[in-house]
Amino acid sequence: MPENFKHGTNRGYGVYKCRCDDCRVAHSEAARIDRERNNARVTAAQRRRWREDPKYRQYQAEWRAENREQVLAWKREYYVRHREQLLEQDKVRYQRQRQRYIDNAKRWREANPERSREIARGVRERHREEYNLRAAERARERYASDPDKYKVAFKRWRLENPEAARLTNQRNRHKRRGAEFTAEAIEWIASLVDPLCTYCGERADTIDHIIPVSKGGTGEVDNLTPACRSCNSKKHTMTLEAFMQKMGMN
Repeated sequence: MPENFKHGTNRGYGVYKCRCDDCRVAHSEAARIDRERNNARVTAAQRRRWREDPKYRQYQAEWRAENREQVLAWKREYYVRHREQLLEQDKVRYQRQRQRYIDNAKRWREANPERSREIARGVRERHREEYNLRAAERARERYASDPDKYKVAFKRWRLENPEAARLTNQRNRHKRRGAEFTAEAIEWIASLVDPLCTYCGERADTIDHIIPVSKGGTGEVDNLTPACRSCNSKKHTMTLEAFMQKMGMN
């Protein structure tokens, strides 16, 4: 160091490489003043050039790959801090480029049909109750807008699909009584292929509640069994023991 060297100067930090606290503070202050003198744009432009440099991009990609968990943690933390702002930005961006997003989503679904269906099933399962409430609300609004039109359409559908109409009415009755088929039960019913009646062995075309709904039976799989319409009608609200005794099955 020269004899006239003074600590606490920017020159001492930059020229003489002094790293004492005074010289560091002086250097920081000089840098701040420099930025305030309109050097900020030069610094920003320099950063942009760095980011556009292929070597810098490669370095960043390699670093992110090696520190993936840390990057994800930063992203999660940033999202939590700025969630409202990011959501608002997404809305604005979507409205500005709505058709582009729709086209991209359509192309992705066509290129990934299996994955698309898997995601859709997951979303429906997570929001099933919400979707059902919304669908019911829309159905009520449509019916209220023109009840005569929908009465005619329902009547035509019942005439064209008597079996489906009967099952729908049965499910609605069970729902009102608090014994609606569970999701597992609906899946089990759909999996049946040419089932036979549990009571007489003939082809089954209905589902019977082993413990009748009127006596507290539920719509769970354990309380359901295939039955022909004749046996189901004869059993009606009887318990299994009473029905078997009546039919001489004991």
